[in-house]
Amino acid sequence: MSHYIEKPAGKYGFVYVKNGHLYAGNNRIRFFGTNISFEAVFPSHATAEKLAAHLARLGINCVRLHNFDSLIPPNGLLEKDKITINPIQMDKLDYFIYQLKLNGIYVDLNTHVGRIYPKMPALAEMSPHSKGLDIFYPPMIQLQKDYTKALLGHYNPYTKKTYANEPAIALIEINNEDSLVYEWSNGTILNKATPNIYKNELKKQWNNWLKTKYNVGLKEAWKDDVQPFGEEMILNKDFASGIANWNIEQNGTTKISHSLLNNNPNKSKILRLDVEQPSDKTWGCQLGQAGLSLKAGYNYTVSFWAKSDTSRDITIALGQAHAPWKSFASHTISLSDEWEKYEVVLPMALKTGSVFLYDVSSKSGGIIHGLNPDEALGSVDVIQKSQMCDRTAIVRQDWLNFLIFTETNYWNSMRNYIKSDLKSRSLIIGTQNYYSPYSIQADMDVLDNHAYWQHPDFPHKAWDSVDWTVKNIPLSGQPSGAKYVFVRGISSSVVVRRATRLGWNFLVWLHRIQQFGFKTD
Repeated sequence: MSHYIEKPAGKYGFVYVKNGHLYAGNNRIRFFGTNISFEAVFPSHATAEKLAAHLARLGINCVRLHNFDSLIPPNGLLEKDKITINPIQMDKLDYFIYQLKLNGIYVDLNTHVGRIYPKMPALAEMSPHSKGLDIFYPPMIQLQKDYTKALLGHYNPYTKKTYANEPAIALIEINNEDSLVYEWSNGTILNKATPNIYKNELKKQWNNWLKTKYNVGLKEAWKDDVQPFGEEMILNKDFASGIANWNIEQNGTTKISHSLLNNNPNKSKILRLDVEQPSDKTWGCQLGQAGLSLKAGYNYTVSFWAKSDTSRDITIALGQAHAPWKSFASHTISLSDEWEKYEVVLPMALKTGSVFLYDVSSKSGGIIHGLNPDEALGSVDVIQKSQMCDRTAIVRQDWLNFLIFTETNYWNSMRNYIKSDLKSRSLIIGTQNYYSPYSIQADMDVLDNHAYWQHPDFPHKAWDSVDWTVKNIPLSGQPSGAKYVFVRGISSSVVVRRATRLGWNFLVWLHRIQQFGFKTD
């Protein structure tokens, strides 16, 4: 298929966008690409020549050079300090890109994928790649800029161009699978494991954003939402009738037993739940009560006393007890082995161990805070995902707007740095749409929503370079791929052919048919 690819890549200058399409010169271009990762990005010169020619024979005209910033030489680009570029590895990359270019294959260059930022505060249980944090933490952003400058400013002796001025580099991806909004929503940042230095930095930016918006009017804008309490909604709240009206759900692999204890000081019974086997589903273990009537715009306060045999988190939620099972609000609390009263919502998802409850109550009404008692403009705390239900609607909206503002500013500033400061003319991708909101990524030149047909499976250790498998299942002929192609010829007969390959093979076959004067349907 290599004779269908125009050579060299970039012969008409940089790929550009026109009317929502990619163009090379005066013609639209469509990329058929693949991913090359880790040490495969650094083939020997002889292997680079063979590999580039082989890819072209397959009809591939673009490769995504990915995750070459993770490992140290001879498998990666950066030395142990994660700053210095290794000259031997750089030479291999230079020659590989040169060979790709000669064979008409463009490059999608990733500037941050797996590099662990050097000399940053320990991340404890968090991702070592600092996802979410490097969207707002200035020292990490500066390290990204320094590395990007060194990479794009590098002169390739084989192509006789810097990477910033290389038209064969069609795309530059700023930061792989990264998003402040996504990581916050997943609870992987601003949690108990997040070092205070990162929380304090985001808190400072949050308060600066609030000062810009409200100046001195924050207290009035964020006033509490106060609603009087209604009637009790929970039936058998003291378990006097056992677990009547209560539902203990055991989904998936869950096994739960329960018992009632009478040693409660206030005379009400205690419900003891023993989760003997955990669930394989996040919603597998639940205690709840159905049949409650909930109204939009109302607050619902649930109070109960609880403890557990050891420290554990439980999730409290209000949601539908019928399809489509929509969740209206949720809150995560941490139980200890001491009795404590909580005011949250039901039902609960549990882990293995024992949980004790008594005096469960639910009423409409209650107070949802705008500003907490110890907060004022300049000292408003950051809001974890689990704390959103504790705040009024305007606070929740302001926090989300702040996250979107902060993330938008990051991607746009990195794009502008590459284009304006480093003078690169390649098209810019921020990150994958699955992670960062579309409304943010729409500011980039190109949107990326890629997928892996058969991603490597690591049965024992994540990303083990030796112990892995890939399913030998071709994309062609799959239900999600091509099925049958109907070709109407010049006679009245209909030719039916099975499309055994996707991509170039099909297009070439179609082209040949059209060359012979057949019309296609």
